[in-house]
This record gives sequence, C-alpha cells and structure tokens, in this order.
Amino acid sequence: MTDECKKTPSPGKETLKKTDSRFTLVPIMRMEEPCDKDKAYMEVLLKLRRLIAAEYRQGGRLPPSREMCERFGVCLPTYGKAIERLRIDGSVYRNSNKGIFVSPYSERLHKIGLVIGDGRESPFLEFQDTIAALLLALKRHRLHAQLIQAGNPALLQRKALFYGVDALLWHIGATTAAPAIERILRERPFPLLLMNSRDPAKESAVRLFRCQCVHYDYAYTGRKRAEILLSRGHREIACTGSAWFAEYTQFASAIRESGAHFHMEQPLSTETQIRRNLAPLIRKHRITGLYSEGGLHPMRAVFETLSTLPEKERPELLVTDFEKVPDLIRQYPAVRCIGRCAHRIETVPETAVKMLHDHLESGTPLRSVALRAFVFRP
Repeated sequence: MTDECKKTPSPGKETLKKTDSRFTLVPIMRMEEPCDKDKAYMEVLLKLRRLIAAEYRQGGRLPPSREMCERFGVCLPTYGKAIERLRIDGSVYRNSNKGIFVSPYSERLHKIGLVIGDGRESPFLEFQDTIAALLLALKRHRLHAQLIQAGNPALLQRKALFYGVDALLWHIGATTAAPAIERILRERPFPLLLMNSRDPAKESAVRLFRCQCVHYDYAYTGRKRAEILLSRGHREIACTGSAWFAEYTQFASAIRESGAHFHMEQPLSTETQIRRNLAPLIRKHRITGLYSEGGLHPMRAVFETLSTLPEKERPELLVTDFEKVPDLIRQYPAVRCIGRCAHRIETVPETAVKMLHDHLESGTPLRSVALRAFVFRP
C-alpha cells in the first residue's frame, strides 16, 4: 500500500502487540472507506463494466488505452489496473499486436454475487436446503456463484463490483443491511434481486419485500394455517409466537372472519412467557386448537406445557416445521400434534434465479413476487 493510500488510525480502538516480552497497545487501522486513489480505480472499473454491457454484447476491440484514459479522466496505471481486473474475469483479452478486445457475451463467465444475511464475513448458513436449491438453480441456468462478503455491509457494493458479478442475489435475513440494499437499488451499479425464506419478525423486515424481493405469500400461508384448524371444528383457537406475525399473516383475521374466537391476550413469544401464560390461557378460554411457531426452546416449552395438562384440557397442536420438531413429537407422545406447516423450499430460489436469468438475457424487469408455496405435513 502506498503512503497516500494508508489509513489513519481509528480513535479509541486499540489492540495488543507483544514487544520485548511485554504487551503494548497499538491502534487498529480503519478500513471502512477506500482511499481516493482506490476510489478512482473502482469508478473506472464500473464505467468499463457498464460500457461493455451496453455496447459490446457481441464483443469487439476497445479504443486505445490513452483515448480511454482521456475519456474517463484517469491516468494510464489506473486504467491498466481496471483492464487487468477485467482480464482476470474473462471479460477482455489482450492481443499484443492489435490491442484490447472484449469477449462476446456468450463466451464470458456470468457470475451472480450471493450475499447471505447482512453480508458480513463467515455467515452461518442457517437455510442450507435453500442455499443448495439456489446453487442447483444457478447451475441449470449456466450461471456461476460468487460469494460476496465484507466486514462492513457498506462495502458489499464495492466487493461485488471488484469481482465483476453480472447481478447480485441477496438472501436477506437482517434489517441491518437495509441501508446497503437501498444504496444499491438507488445507484444501480448492477441488477439486484432480494430473496427471503424466513418468516419476518417485525414490520421493518417487511419493508424490504417491496424492493425487488422474491418471498413467500405470508397472507396466503397464514390463512391456510387457520383453515386447517377451522376444518377440524375448532372454535376457540390460540397461537404462540409473535402477535404481530399472527395479524400480519392474516391467521388471526381468518379465524375471526369464520366466527371462531382467536385468543392471545398475554404475550407468548419467549420460553418464559409460554411456561407462564399458556396453560392459564388454555384453561380460561377452553382452547381446543393451538398453532405454535418459533425455535427449539419456545417450541419445547409448548410441548412440555401441553404434556402436563389433563387429556381433556389438551388442545390439538399445529406447528411450523423445522428440523427438531420430529424429535419433540417423539419425546412428548401425549401431545396431539396434528401436523407441520412449511413451504416448498425450492420455490423461492428457483423463481429468483429464473427471474435474474431472464433479466440478464432479455431485459425482463425485476420485481417483487409473493409465492404461494404452502405445504401441510400431517
């Protein structure tokens, strides 16, 4: 790194360094923003990628380097660095006698940048089946995956540009990434499509569904869940989990519209709340049908609570499916679990990849799509 590109230390941040068998505090270097020289390189790289995408689909020879430097207002080394990055990507190649040529679109390596969660490094792959379906869908459409990560979500756009992705597919799971997503959608350095397979936990997560996002139709799913309980004759129904989610998915409203009663007066989201409030709620309203969502610990609290109730007071249970549910059903045979609710895992990734493929091939607009992929497993 040259002197002019070195970062100044971030005040207030220090780390330990061993010197002469003693430890001293030394500042940690800030890396959030590129320096001016690096910024010029990234800008010319972006301009070259846009030029190639707009005017060189069939390939062809680029103008002489000095002419391009004048056009972009950069020096020859900076332009040469950008060209070298494009050469590594396979977008251009050099002919020692004739200059620099752009590869035809059909011969280039088409990469889709994948961002997981908030885009930070070393993400936990919580939705392994979804990621597996996504990779298979990319392969079927002859697209290649490029994982994009950064210590700071604000740098994801820069990383994606550096690696030369044709588009970005973001499997969202954290609202902390919203500013980075909105910036990309505003500046449009490359196409961006969001993909969501997680039930939203709050209103702020739903906001991203309107930003070119492929996701499940949660209102359809909520009504299907209510329909299962209502079809079994239940008129007094309760739900554990988020009260906001029960209303957002129209689970609660579907029950009320049928003339049945929906009960959730006390919070029933956490393990502690379920252990404290669920049994009294069931007894007070003589609940016969219960829908439960959430992770392992809240779900275990539901099974344990129901197993302690007398058989006549024990409601039928409908749950959201996840990998630990079969274990809970085996551990608590007294609980009358009538089935598990889920979504077809491959629906969201396959739809998202096809949409991106069609956009890159023929310019089909990217848009938000709510998919009806509900599955009931008795």
